[in-house]
Amino acid sequence: MHCPSLLEMLAESILPHAREEIDRHKWIESEKARRDLGQKAVEDWLRRFWWRFCRWRRLEHIEGQRCWREFNDLDFAILRRISMERGLLESIMYRMKGDGIHIHDNLEIILWALDQGEIQYQRVEEFLLLIDINSARLPVPRELRLTVA
Repeated sequence: MHCPSLLEMLAESILPHAREEIDRHKWIESEKARRDLGQKAVEDWLRRFWWRFCRWRRLEHIEGQRCWREFNDLDFAILRRISMERGLLESIMYRMKGDGIHIHDNLEIILWALDQGEIQYQRVEEFLLLIDINSARLPVPRELRLTVA
């Protein structure tokens, strides 16, 4: 029998938050079109924003801002446990979060690190493995595809 940890019990699901974002997107896009776009707007949000949404939730999770059920509870607040090389970690996280338009992926961060010269590439690689941003590429749950409010 599995006994849930306190962290598992406090974890939230990203799905209700995604539904709110989908509904907001649907409303905005329907207003622009001057008609209800319905499922078309839902699919548009899922295609354009789902992975970015999941990526932000992953970053919140590993920074310890919010615990999300969809990510490993052992990863919650994992970045708080790092005391050395905080500057390097913060530079990487800044690039991971991006400027609102462009989000840097692992390869771009590696190229940035190599271009810097004084940064130890091995440490950057270790941080990228710890952050594990690719684990945020969650498949779209069926219940979100059927969201038409």
